[in-house]
Parts: sequence; structure tokens; C-alpha cells
Amino acid sequence: MARGTTIADSVLASIEQYKLKTDADLDLDRDVQGLASAELSDRTNNVLLDSYRSMASALVRGVVRADSAIDRLSLRESIEYLIEQMKADAYYVTPPTVSVSVTPYMVNSTSDLTVYSTIVDQFGLNAQLVYAETLQAEVTQSGSVPLLAFRGETASRSKLAEDWPQGSGIQIPLTPVTVDDSVISNGDFELASIVDTPDSWLVEVGSPGNTVTLTDPTVQTVIISGTPTSGSYFLKYTDPLTSIVHATETLAYNASSSDVQAALREVEGLETVTVSSTGTSPDLTHTITFTGVASQVAILASTEVFDTGSVAHAITTAGEIGSNTGRSLKITGNIAEQSTLYQPIFMETETVYSLSAWFGATSGAAAVDIVLVDGVGGSAILDNQGAAQGLGFAPAGSEARQHKNAFVRVAKNTPMPVYLLVKKNAPTTNDLTIDEIILAPAARAYPGGPYLAISAGATPPAIGDKWNVTVANNYAGDIQKWFDATFDMAGLGLQLPTTGSTLLPDTLIA
Repeated sequence: MARGTTIADSVLASIEQYKLKTDADLDLDRDVQGLASAELSDRTNNVLLDSYRSMASALVRGVVRADSAIDRLSLRESIEYLIEQMKADAYYVTPPTVSVSVTPYMVNSTSDLTVYSTIVDQFGLNAQLVYAETLQAEVTQSGSVPLLAFRGETASRSKLAEDWPQGSGIQIPLTPVTVDDSVISNGDFELASIVDTPDSWLVEVGSPGNTVTLTDPTVQTVIISGTPTSGSYFLKYTDPLTSIVHATETLAYNASSSDVQAALREVEGLETVTVSSTGTSPDLTHTITFTGVASQVAILASTEVFDTGSVAHAITTAGEIGSNTGRSLKITGNIAEQSTLYQPIFMETETVYSLSAWFGATSGAAAVDIVLVDGVGGSAILDNQGAAQGLGFAPAGSEARQHKNAFVRVAKNTPMPVYLLVKKNAPTTNDLTIDEIILAPAARAYPGGPYLAISAGATPPAIGDKWNVTVANNYAGDIQKWFDATFDMAGLGLQLPTTGSTLLPDTLIA
């Protein structure tokens, strides 16, 4: 290319190089017409470089037209034809080395919100055209619906600019995916018209109420006794994720259920608990249901100053490890059984989805897989590259609540519906708990860029919490890079093949 040069040598040499091709079917004299005069225009407006791009586009379309005998193909259609011919003849170009990693900087909170990213695209291939940069995600809105602002590094003014490639320059807001965004019905296992049988799920192997059950959230009681006539108390809650002890505001000796509920909901992580009461004031038994609270909740404690009487605590329903909010699916160990559940779902083909779930396990529990299959008892669903799609959880021992994520996609023309299979991998006597299985389209940072997904967790983040999404690209392979710069391959959603038997050397564009 002739960036920063004069017409006398570089431009004329380029014109002559294009004219070396003498195929009678290609009107190259017409394609390069105007290039010399464009060089005299203002280079800061990319007039010359845009002229090169137009010339290159015309050349590609002309070559494809001559080879295919198809008139009026667009540039995209022409490049798609070129790619298919490369695949058919096993030609490929040198691929760059690309990768992505996520690093959290949770300096202001103990939140379990998580950011995930992948560079594997909708076709199951590594995205070759990502920018080497660090995307920074920062919480700008907390609460029940956190908002993260993703910002890329400074972008070049054009793919034809001298300093390209730099960063993406993106500024996009994203919120966590939830069960409401999911193509899975009842992925949080809250609905059960039949006891211990989650709605929308088919229990193929397992005994509802025995080896397959639905858990309930933790329920505890706070018992005021001894008929105090004055004084106060406060409750103490230990966060199951951080072990930090939080205290409520001071409650009167005869506080009502609404008073206790309001005080508990002011504590971080307890925003959705409910409280009901029985008895005669002040000797009340407050029953607290820990809806929306992750995993097992340690028994509350209290400090009271009464003229008489006391406060006692009890757990009436213990929560389960692995539960995120409300109910969860519990697969109880049975030495002779590998429990399996299915759900038919509809997905867009050649689309990247985020698949995630919360897990917990007792010591030595068998692994569990959540995978896509083509039917009950059927075969694995594959992407365009022939890879099975799903995620697994393989506990090393007793595992408290853990979140797992995978990015999945299905091949073009895959019949719908496909089935989501949840299967315990081996018959053991140990238990597994699964909650909030979510399958939702991932967000692409920019055309050709990495995919992003956010899991909300149970404890909201604080404003200012940050994550770095570090994307690496060594930009190896001049042909791939040149095609993107010249034709905006990322914008077209295309990239040249990087596997085959015959390598096209980068010297072809030198």
C-alpha cells in the first residue's frame, strides 16, 4: 500500500502490478482507473486508500465473476465464494495466535458476580480478527440489576490508517443474564405442579421424591420467650460466602413480623427474605424464610437486653449446598442409578450461547454433565467443527456452591428442538445439587470480537468493582490481516480458512 508515498514510484508501480494480469475476462485497466488522480487528493481523508479498496474489491469481484460465470455478485458474496473455493481445494492462510482471559478486581465488595468471555465464534472457530487490547468492565449501577460498562482501548480512525490495528474503541453496557433471558423453562426449578418433579423437565432416570427431589430454602425461627416488658435485641447473620457477620438494626422486645422482616432486608444479601409470626406479643415466634439467599444459611444469633425473658434460635429447614435462590434440583446418591433429566429447547443455529449453572456436592460425589443432545437417549449435538456442546462439573470432594459456565453453539441446519440433558455420570451414594441453569445468547463485544456473558450470583456487586477482559492477538498471518483491513472482513462476518493442506504464503501480498 502507498501510505505516505508519492505518485512517482509507489502508486504507478502498484498500477503496473495489477496490469500484469492479462486475462481477457478481467477489465483491469478499468478497475485501476482513477487511482493516480486519487493520490493527489487529501490523504487525511483516505481518498487514495479508499481508491485502493475500491480497486481491490473490483478485482476480487472480477476474478470471482470470471471463475463462477455468475454476474452481479456483491463483495460479500464474492468473498464467500472465494472462501468456499479455498476450502474445496484445501488452501489456507497463516492464523494468528489469539486468546482471552478475565481477571476480577473486586476491591469494593464480596460479590460473586462473574464475567466470562470466549473467542470461539458461532462456527466453532477461533475468531481471528479480535483486537489485542484489554476491555475494562466496571459496575456503574448496583442493586438487583447490576449494570457493567465495557470499554475498549482507543481505536484507529480507519482500518486503512497507518496505526491500525489499535483497540476496538467500544463502549457498551451489559447486564447479567437471568433465568428470564434463558431459552430453558424453569431452569431455577421453582415450579413444580407435581411434588419433586420440576415443571418442563422430563425425569427419564430417577425416582421423584427419592433420588430426584426439589429442595426448599433455609427456614429458621427466632423465639421470644419469658414475656419481656421492655428492652431490645438485634439479630446477627453470617454471610455464607464471606463469613462476615452482619447485624440488623435494634429491634424492640415486642417487634412485629413486619419489623423483623424490614430489619433483615436492610442486611446485604437478605433483601428478599420473608418473615411471619405466631404467638401472643411479646412472646412471638418469628419464622424466617431465606428466599433469594444462596446455599446453606448458618443459624442466626442475637444479642438482647430485656428486663426478663430471652431470644432463642432454631433451624426448621436446612438449605442445600449449591442452591442459589429458592428451590434447587437435588440428585440423591443411589449406588445403582445415574439420574437423568431432559428438556426440549429451541436455539438459533450458528449462534453463540452462554450455558451456566450453580452446583454443590457432598464429598466424593460423581460428576454431572449438562449437554445438548438430539433426543431422549440420543446423540450429542455438534457445532460446525464437530465438537459436542455442554458443560460439566466434576467435584474434587465436598464442594460448596460453585458457578460453572461454557459457551455453546449448534451447527447450521440442526433440527429443532434439541434437548438439554442433565445427567449424573456415575452411580454413587453421594449427592449433587444444581440450580439456575441458564442458556441465553452471549453478547459480542464488536463485529469479529470476543463474546461476553455475566452471571449475577447471589450478592450484588458494588459500584466501582472491575474486571479486565484481556484479549491477545499476535497478528500473525499477513493475508488474513490484509483482507480484514481492505474488505472489513470482521464487519462482513467472514474470515479466511486457517486449516488445510496447502498454505498460501504471506509473500503473495508483499
